Amino acid sequence: RLGDGDRLLEPPPPRPLKFEFYGDSITAGACNGDVAEDQYEDLYPHDGTRAYGAVTAQRLGADYVGIAVSGIGITATWGELLMPQVWDRYAPRLDAPVAPPDPRAPDVVLLNLGQNDHGFPASKGHAIAPDFGERYLAFVRQLRGRYPHARIVLLMGGMSAPREQPAIPHAVQRAVQTLRSEGDTQVWSYRFDAFAWAHPRIDVHALMADELTRFLQTEVLK
Repeated sequence: RLGDGDRLLEPPPPRPLKFEFYGDSITAGACNGDVAEDQYEDLYPHDGTRAYGAVTAQRLGADYVGIAVSGIGITATWGELLMPQVWDRYAPRLDAPVAPPDPRAPDVVLLNLGQNDHGFPASKGHAIAPDFGERYLAFVRQLRGRYPHARIVLLMGGMSAPREQPAIPHAVQRAVQTLRSEGDTQVWSYRFDAFAWAHPRIDVHALMADELTRFLQTEVLK
């Protein structure tokens, strides 16, 4: 923030809660302001502040961190990198240094991946990676290792992959069951009803935020 004379002011005080989201283009808010087909030539309509995660955090009075890369997945990607390779780095590059944990750990960590693990191989006529479930669980364990005291919410949806690929909800549910069987009671899953065949627009993000806000209030933050 800038004050009089372009003087840098102190940051606002932290809010009572802190949310940290990991995801792909859905979480990034890609294409959410596009009025016709999805496009990446002009990124002006792509608004991360109106993506479901940011809106949910705003509604619940939480600080928001979003770590999301369009096209990325756990086992497949439209780009060059997978989320487990870059999730804890300063930038989505292999040469970027690993960032130390923030002194203020998030209260809730939310993960929404799987769309590209299905969508990219499907575009080539291939099936989802047979070890998607194992690698999904391994990544959730990485998150738990970095955030030992956070509540973790594994999300599904916003686009069509959980409807088209049963391996995704199976992997998410299995991850929750496995961690809870090991004594980790601070992990949940949620599958969105709201979705879009193309990237969700701002109205769909608002519906997703409605759902997620209710879920967090009634199941996670109670």
